[in-house]
Amino acid sequence: MFGVTIFAFMGYEHVVYNACLFIGMLYYNVSALQLGHLIKNIIFAFIGNYIGGGLVIGLFYAYLNDHGQFKAIKKGIDPND
Repeated sequence: MFGVTIFAFMGYEHVVYNACLFIGMLYYNVSALQLGHLIKNIIFAFIGNYIGGGLVIGLFYAYLNDHGQFKAIKKGIDPND
C-alpha cells in the first residue's frame, strides 16, 4: 500500500496503481480476485480522485490565483491595466 501513498504524493491518480495491483493479483492468485470487489474499488477510487483532486485542489488553486480580477470587472475596471 506504500505505492498508493507515493502515487498520491506525486499527484497521480491512485486508480492507476490499483489497476497494477489487480494485475499482480491475477498473476499470483486468480481465485482471490472477485469482479464485484474490483469494480467497487475502482469506482470509489475514481470518485475520491475526482472530489479530492478535481474539486478540492482545483478550487484551492482557483482561490490562490484570484488577484481581484473579478471584483475589478464588476466595477468596470480593466484588470489588465
